[in-house]
Amino acid sequence: MAKISNIFKEEPKKAELHPRRVTRWIHYTKLTDNPAQYRYGKTAEEKEALKESVRQKEEALADLIEADGEVLQDLLVRKINTDEYEIIAGHHRKNACRILVEERGLEQYAMLPCIVKEFSDIRAQFSCYSSNGYAKKTEYEIMCELEGMSHLLRTYPEEFPNLPSGRLADKLAAQLQMSKSTIGEYRTIANNLGEKGMQAFQSGNLKKSAAVEMATLPEEEQEELLEKGITNHKEIKRYKKTREEAKEVPNFETAPCIRFDTEEECNNFLDNYRSWQVWDRNKLTGETCYRCEIGKGTAIILREYKWTSFQKESYACDYFLWQPEMHFFRDASCMREDLIKQLLKEQS
Repeated sequence: MAKISNIFKEEPKKAELHPRRVTRWIHYTKLTDNPAQYRYGKTAEEKEALKESVRQKEEALADLIEADGEVLQDLLVRKINTDEYEIIAGHHRKNACRILVEERGLEQYAMLPCIVKEFSDIRAQFSCYSSNGYAKKTEYEIMCELEGMSHLLRTYPEEFPNLPSGRLADKLAAQLQMSKSTIGEYRTIANNLGEKGMQAFQSGNLKKSAAVEMATLPEEEQEELLEKGITNHKEIKRYKKTREEAKEVPNFETAPCIRFDTEEECNNFLDNYRSWQVWDRNKLTGETCYRCEIGKGTAIILREYKWTSFQKESYACDYFLWQPEMHFFRDASCMREDLIKQLLKEQS
């Protein structure tokens, strides 16, 4: 006879190794696009340029879904309102079903199979980039994906505790199984290629190797090369070699020193940062870095970025004091007040 103590003894539960996924059927009109989705283009001009090719892809996908008789792969979504869901993965599938329903009169495709997951805004944006990795991408789309992901990893590291620690390039390389040098090339394009160059890169008229070479030139020279029809990697490299041979490299060690006698002078100088040299620009994230050499190899670097507070958009700044003995950019970071004290201390 079984003991009474054994009857009421709870059996140990095995830990679930994988999260449970339940398919829910959601009407396509309840699904909204993710703002981070770049494959339709990020600006109005880009969307218009890609409109025809996107339409062709979605019509072809609609044909396949109709042939299969169903959507074979669940969409990944998150709930953002009482009866509204934001797509993480499955934008083309949703639009293909819209074509089937609205243009072909096939109402049976109005309900889409979806997996609903809880995501923070940051993780939803990151997953939108990472889930695009399963389809063939253009070089321009790869660049958009990398730059968007790098911005999130750099700005919100606490959201990604499972990624390996270390430099940003290492993290992206681990996440995407791509070499660090390749990632560096795409980031060079994203941060430095001008508007016209980016349009040529998006359309495929400017290949990746040529875009990397062109991105190291000032935007005016990029436009000049494009106007002349110079989009070949070797031709751009040849132009750069000729340019560098004639260029006089400035010596920052012997640059004239900028002196500040009062705190007010320092504040006025920092407030007028937009008159400094533009050192780096990230067009996808809206960040701009300004740099000013103040003598003896020392420079002030200011990073400007957009900041939204109480639904109002403004600009905020980070400050960096770069000195000759520094080996890492993070070592230069400081508060504005500390920067002013340091400037006055060194020049007193």
